[in-house]
Amino acid sequence: MDLIIFKKKWFNAFIFYKNDKKQKFYFNIASPAKIKDKHIEYIDMDIDLVFSNDFKESEILDIEEFESHKKDYNYSDFFIKNSLEAIEQVKELKNNKNFWRLFK
Repeated sequence: MDLIIFKKKWFNAFIFYKNDKKQKFYFNIASPAKIKDKHIEYIDMDIDLVFSNDFKESEILDIEEFESHKKDYNYSDFFIKNSLEAIEQVKELKNNKNFWRLFK
């Protein structure tokens, strides 16, 4: 597994492998990462997007959990807005060849 953390994006990315071949790309919607005392910190916003290795299949996971938690934990409008925008940004990445070069 590889992990890519972004300091200015509302998501991070995981690449899962099977037999040394990319199996799927997993995007975790989360607050921008901060490095603090040699640790990476971010707030997981519950929502995940998964793409197959050929990007022909995708799935949004845990949107119901996000909807429940935003009420239960009183997510701020700022966190809700940025989380929902991050979903759209990740969907748009599917067609961004420059971004996918990071994963080669």
